[in-house]
Amino acid sequence: MCKPIIAYDKETLLDIEAALIIAGDFNQTDLRSVCHRLYQHISCPTRGENTLDHVYTNITDAYNSTPLPPFGKSNHISLLLKPTYKQLLKRVKVTAKTVRVWPEGAESMLQYCFECADWDMFKTAATRDSLVDVNEYASSVTTFIKKCVDDVTEKKQICTFPNQKPWMNSEVRSLLKARDAAFKSGISEDLKAARHNLKTPDACGKESKQSLITRAKPTNLLALPAELNNFYARFENTVQACPPITALPSATDEPLILATEEVRKALKRVSTRKAASPDGIPGRVLKACSSQLAAPFTDLFNVSLAQSTVPDCLKATTIIPVPK
Repeated sequence: MCKPIIAYDKETLLDIEAALIIAGDFNQTDLRSVCHRLYQHISCPTRGENTLDHVYTNITDAYNSTPLPPFGKSNHISLLLKPTYKQLLKRVKVTAKTVRVWPEGAESMLQYCFECADWDMFKTAATRDSLVDVNEYASSVTTFIKKCVDDVTEKKQICTFPNQKPWMNSEVRSLLKARDAAFKSGISEDLKAARHNLKTPDACGKESKQSLITRAKPTNLLALPAELNNFYARFENTVQACPPITALPSATDEPLILATEEVRKALKRVSTRKAASPDGIPGRVLKACSSQLAAPFTDLFNVSLAQSTVPDCLKATTIIPVPK
């Protein structure tokens, strides 16, 4: 009886893409002899010393079988099949990281603190025999800035779960809690309003995530070949005349001197989304307090240029290799 069924369903078993489970008492029949895409998961005897009960699937190593006592007066043992697949939440540990929380008015407090600070005392303390130790000068300035940042901000430890969606931020979580509270209260108007408020940030979060993924994809496929041709043919274009080579400055020339306004504009252009530089000062501080930090940083940079020395705290970093 089993052979006609196998012959009838052989083509179906070969082409099926969904999960397939076949279980029963097959005695001496082996489905793998006619369908090589099936895998048998029972490895222990089920009646005496013979393995008569089989469980076939189209997934390799899908289950682990554990023998159990038989039911009632059955002469076949019971089998417990445990899936070998584990959820991502159970396979990967929860990641805990510390983030900086900026209370309301923290930037104003920092600006006032930097305006009232006596920046000349750091340079005076680092001066030895009319020579400024640029490493000590830079270290004291950056340490003072980080100390002020720690005083006006708070550090909070958050946990990130491995199955957490990228758009699941604190705003969405608060709206989810409000929806659950409205559901428990039994007030239909509150529940309707909570569900309406939940749609907008969730949709925006998903759209922002999708935009990051699809941003690199070309939008106009018809113009792509022409753009590629222009890109690779740029070497055959007429080579422009190179500007005349100027002589290198001699050692007796005056060093480069930066202006305070130039430094202020550079600090104003700092991206707050990027990680902090080796000095550990957040980009948000440099941009928000650019007017207050322009003068001390200008003096520090000019001292560094005059001595042709880069402070260690501005170039030392920690390299973490990323496995590929």
